[in-house]
Amino acid sequence: PQTRLDAVRLLQLGLGDVKLVQNKVDVFDGYVANAIDLVPEMVRGRVIDELAPLFPTGEAEVDRELARLLAMLSAESPGLLARWAGLWSDGNSRQEDDVHYLVAACKLPGPRPPEFTARCASALAQLHHTMLADRKEPSRFWPVRVGETFERLLALDPALAPALISDPAFGLADHCIFAKLMPEPPRTAAARKLLAAAVERERTKQPAWTPELIELVAALPAADVLPHLRRQWPNVALRDPLALALARRAAAEDRGRLVEALGSMQGGVVTSVASALRPLPGKPSEAELLAVVTALRRFCMAPAERKTREALRALLNDWTGQKIAVKESGDLLAAHAVWFDWYSKAHPQAAQKLAGTGEVDLTAWKQRLIKVNWAAGDARRGRTLFEQRACHRCHEGGYRLGPDLRGVGGRWSREDLFYNIVDPNRDVSPTYSHTVIIDRGGESYAGVLVYESPSVKLLQVAPDTTLRFAENDVREVRTGRTSLMPSGLLDGLADGDLADLYTYLKTEGTK
Repeated sequence: PQTRLDAVRLLQLGLGDVKLVQNKVDVFDGYVANAIDLVPEMVRGRVIDELAPLFPTGEAEVDRELARLLAMLSAESPGLLARWAGLWSDGNSRQEDDVHYLVAACKLPGPRPPEFTARCASALAQLHHTMLADRKEPSRFWPVRVGETFERLLALDPALAPALISDPAFGLADHCIFAKLMPEPPRTAAARKLLAAAVERERTKQPAWTPELIELVAALPAADVLPHLRRQWPNVALRDPLALALARRAAAEDRGRLVEALGSMQGGVVTSVASALRPLPGKPSEAELLAVVTALRRFCMAPAERKTREALRALLNDWTGQKIAVKESGDLLAAHAVWFDWYSKAHPQAAQKLAGTGEVDLTAWKQRLIKVNWAAGDARRGRTLFEQRACHRCHEGGYRLGPDLRGVGGRWSREDLFYNIVDPNRDVSPTYSHTVIIDRGGESYAGVLVYESPSVKLLQVAPDTTLRFAENDVREVRTGRTSLMPSGLLDGLADGDLADLYTYLKTEGTK
């Protein structure tokens, strides 16, 4: 066996070795020859004729590398695919081996025999079951690798899609990764089967729905899917994909849900919801107008979300008949002040909710800032304060949890900048929204969700701290509506310290 393994490895080297692409996700990395064009076709054909009949040898390590070599050669040989299918026949193969042979099979040309199609479909359907049973955590590249493998196999074998749908193991929400890559009509058939499976899991109190599943089934007829989706609305973790699905076919009975969805931190969701609300009949209530104006103020903190602000302004124009024009500038809050001023005059009591969280006396801060001698500020002392208050930990570096403060002096007025430091929950930018995970013990953790799958979630709670939550550890997941930045960062600072800090942010902090 070792001699045979050495011989296979030497042949791989003779093909220029495996092609490796650095710093890039390439599904077929390690399955393509680095210099196949330099090998004469006659030699390549002779190697295939000699080696293909030997596969599989029954020796696990030799077979793994021989499969890689045959993939590098793009081998086509009578009976090869039928024998390849036998590797998935016993149901006891390792998941790593299944993925390996699936990827390698993508490089094998030729017509697929029915046995190969059926067993390939079974291997694909079992991947996620095996992962759940073994409590394995997928890597961040797992969806890319498996999805592209299926896409390539499907291009070689159109019969694979119906075979996968009919496989008894097909029905997990994770199988959306395959369904979304299918053409029609198999895609609709897959969506219907996954919807039925989700309804059954829901009936037996099992985790049933994911954002990917909602996106997939949303294309089914409204009568078939909307009642199920509306039933999921109390699940705040699914609120964004549910809002998008409801906005596609906005109905009067969903008006309240869509207005509630204006509180989303996702610009695409708010844009779709605002557009969907415009044609719905009915005069807006004061609470509904407040939801729109609040969303508009929130997205003034996310300069890149111009389309979202346009959709919100269009909704306000329709609902109020004001037709107020806005010319966006660097200070977006100032540019939209005309809308905020109108709302304050038209709805003075409700407008108090736009002024801040009520946790900080902003009037007192306004009076204090007027008296500060800003010209006396020193940028070097300001940098020292910036570091002493640990601001650099979240606002600098590759793993920052807050916005980059370069150019902040041109984006915000001095007053708005300090208001948002003393009252960080006043205007939370959707760009830096966070996730709250509540575990089974009731403990709450806030941070940035850096990885998510049905089996595990990774939450970055500090620049140097990431927590892992298994599926069974999580009671609830929701989008945070407050800021990760703590309050009290300016406590104990003199007026001169404020001038120093602002001078740093306005000068050194802009470089």
